[in-house]
This record gives sequence, structure tokens and C-alpha cells, in this order.
Amino acid sequence: DPMVVEKIMNDLDSNKDNEVDFNEFVVLVAALTVACNDFFQEQSKNKK
Repeated sequence: DPMVVEKIMNDLDSNKDNEVDFNEFVVLVAALTVACNDFFQEQSKNKK
């Protein structure tokens, strides 16, 4: 959905220059890493 992508890009663009620079991209990667880690840790607990 293009509107969802637009919202994500706007949320990532913390300095509102209409571009997602490297530092803003790193924030996304870090947040995704934490979210995935939390998900897989929870899945691991449920299998025990």
C-alpha cells in the first residue's frame, strides 16, 4: 500500500528534509533488529 510506505518514510525522516539519510535508516535497522529478537525469544520460550 503506497500510503503505508509514505507514512513509514515520513516517520523515518526525523529532520523532515524529505529524504531518509543513513542515520535515519540505521534507526530503522536497529528497531527491526530489536523487534525480530524479541519475537524469536518469545517463540523460543513457547517451544519449551
